[in-house]
Amino acid sequence: MSGILKEQADIPVGTRFRVFPQYPGEPGFEEPAVIVLKPKPGTIGSGPDDGRLRVIDAVAKTRPYTGLEFPPYRGTVHAPVAPDPSGHFDRVNPSQREFKAVHAYACLRLVLDIWESYLGHPIHWLMQETFPQIEVIPRVEFPNAQASPGSIELGYALTESGERRWFALSFDVLAHEMGHIILGAEVGISGAHVSAEYIAFQESMADLISLISVLHIESFTNHLLTATNGNLYAPNELNRLAELSPTSQIRSASHNITMLDLPFRSLPRARLTQSQLHLLGQPLTGALFDVLVEVFQQQLVEYGAIPEALARLSMQHGPTADDLARIDREFSSHYAVRPEYFHQALRFARDFTAERLVRSWELLKPERLTLLSAAAAFLTADRAISRERYQKLILECIQWRKIAA
Repeated sequence: MSGILKEQADIPVGTRFRVFPQYPGEPGFEEPAVIVLKPKPGTIGSGPDDGRLRVIDAVAKTRPYTGLEFPPYRGTVHAPVAPDPSGHFDRVNPSQREFKAVHAYACLRLVLDIWESYLGHPIHWLMQETFPQIEVIPRVEFPNAQASPGSIELGYALTESGERRWFALSFDVLAHEMGHIILGAEVGISGAHVSAEYIAFQESMADLISLISVLHIESFTNHLLTATNGNLYAPNELNRLAELSPTSQIRSASHNITMLDLPFRSLPRARLTQSQLHLLGQPLTGALFDVLVEVFQQQLVEYGAIPEALARLSMQHGPTADDLARIDREFSSHYAVRPEYFHQALRFARDFTAERLVRSWELLKPERLTLLSAAAAFLTADRAISRERYQKLILECIQWRKIAA
């Protein structure tokens, strides 16, 4: 596929960083992975600061910017993190305070690079004339993360024991917030009236941007496929979005939620909680995650890596315990024979989904955007790329979620 970002291992020249594909310390992610960003060594200054993203490590910032406050930050700041003599940032130790600044920058820039490659053009974010750089504040004393004009601010989540888990160390959250910046640029924002479905669309698409982005980190996909043997409907790191621990996450891509399960779906935005607005987008997220997994499995069948009967069994809704055990056994058996085909199929499904997403965004008008129009645009984008080949598969995923209801 033209315009797609090269795999990390294939980038010959770039600046090295280390990132955690999942929150530090989770099983399988005890050590950060080395990634290579597109900017050449020596072109990213202290901060990090590359002219587009600029990290400002604020001291004791207690709240995010409001509608009356904007960058640049005018309070006390920590010294910016400098690159090593070779221009790289991969020597910053995860135990150092400075690592949050470096990690936040690296994840955000990686996501920006990935989606500019899919789009085929540079992203010009909203109000770029006023805010030519996005100011990234890696530590704010508030329990959330926020993308707003000219800034991305990162707070924390509290665990059940009261421990703070900083979003500057969560690839999922960072990618989600950059997703909002990308969507604002490519789809635009609604006018005076922002509908509930527009917000739900934003949350759904930002989740999918995060999900697809992490699949560009080779160590993550290696862990994912080894842990699941290619059974992507099994509970795993890919379908747990904004993960904070193996059993606690903000949203999930793999679920059985349909629009009919949301009795509040017709209520006006003013009567919905933030949690309900997020939940409203889950059927669309689930439908397009189903598309990704079904395309992945269809490729495996075409490669001869799994039988068609296994693909059909794993994609059925409401499998029995015996079915689940059989699916796990069979995926394990087939993955052991040809693991390289599973990696190839996952890359195909990743790029398949992303390419149709960016095509679909071109068709949407923010002031008239609904979840149905977003789903229809994805279907139209696919038809423009592949004609009828995948139309039935995609339509069935959308219809099962009752998005038209």
